[in-house]
Amino acid sequence: MGSHLCKSVIRQGGKVSALVRKTSNTENIRYLNMNFRYGELRDIESLKKAVAGIDYIFHLGGVVKAKDKQTFFEVNHLGTKNLLKAILETGNPKRLIYVSSQAAVGPGKGFEPIDEDYPPNPVTTYGRSKLLGEKEINLLADRIPAVIVRPPAVYGPGDKEILTFFKAVNYGIKPYFGDGESIFSLIYVSDLAEGIIQAAFSEKSIGKTYFLTDGSLYKWKELIGILSAVLGKKGVKVKIPVSLFLFLGTLSENTAKLFGKIPMLTREKAFELTRSNWACSSKRAMEDFGYSPKINFADGAKITAQWYKDKGWI
Repeated sequence: MGSHLCKSVIRQGGKVSALVRKTSNTENIRYLNMNFRYGELRDIESLKKAVAGIDYIFHLGGVVKAKDKQTFFEVNHLGTKNLLKAILETGNPKRLIYVSSQAAVGPGKGFEPIDEDYPPNPVTTYGRSKLLGEKEINLLADRIPAVIVRPPAVYGPGDKEILTFFKAVNYGIKPYFGDGESIFSLIYVSDLAEGIIQAAFSEKSIGKTYFLTDGSLYKWKELIGILSAVLGKKGVKVKIPVSLFLFLGTLSENTAKLFGKIPMLTREKAFELTRSNWACSSKRAMEDFGYSPKINFADGAKITAQWYKDKGWI
C-alpha cells in the first residue's frame, strides 16, 4: 500500500516524506522524488522527527505477520500510541489517516455485507491489535483530526499475501474451503490509494471510519474461477476440510517457532480464512466523499498476474 500511496500523492502534486526503517526494502519508491525519514513505530524520538512539519500523516505502518503475538501489539497498538504522542508533542497535522483493516472488525454474520456500525469482534491477534490502534485514535478525536480506513483484502502488483493463491491456481490447484460459497470484499491497491487520499481531503470524514472496497461481492468459487481464467489454467478442484486447514495452520506455526521463523500460515489465519462472510460495504465513503473504485477483480487479477509473471514470481 505504501508505495502505491506515495506514487498517487506525488502524481497529484504532493510532496512526500516517508518514514522507513533502515532495514526497509525501498526498491519500489527509491526512484521517486521524495524524502526519507528513518525510524520506526517503537522509537518515539524518531517519530517526533518524522511528523514534524507534516500536514497530512498517513499511518500505514504495522505488521501482518510476526514470530509471536506480543509483536502485533507492540507495533500495531503501542506503535500507534507512540505516533499519537509524537504528533501531540511536535506535530500539528491537518489530518491523520489511520489505515486499519477489516480484520479489526472480524467476519460478519449471515451473508450480507457489514457496515461501519457493525460491532467489532476480531478473530485474530492481528485484528485485535489493529482495533486497539483504532481505539487510541478515537480517544484523541478532540485533539487530532483523524479518519480511519478499513480495507478488506488488498491485492495488486507487489503484494505477497495473495500471491499464494495465484501460485496455487497457476500450478493447477483450485483450493476450496467448504463449499466455496463464502463471500468476500476486495480492493485493488490503486483504488485503495485513491480512496485514502479522498478521505484525507474530505471535511466530512473527520472523526469517521470507512470501509473501502471495489464495490462488488465475490464468492470464493468465483474468485478461484476468475484466477483460473486469467492464468489460463483449468486446474483440479481440491476441497480442503476446515479441520485439516486448521491443523495445517497449527503445524506451520509450530514448525516456524521451532526454527525461529515467521510462519506463512497460523491457526488463527486459517480460522479467519474459513469464515463465511468477509463482505463489507463502502456506501458511506461513496456518500461522504464520492469514492468511486475503478478496478474489479477480473481486471485487477489480470494486471497483477502479468506483474507476477514479469517479475518471475509465478
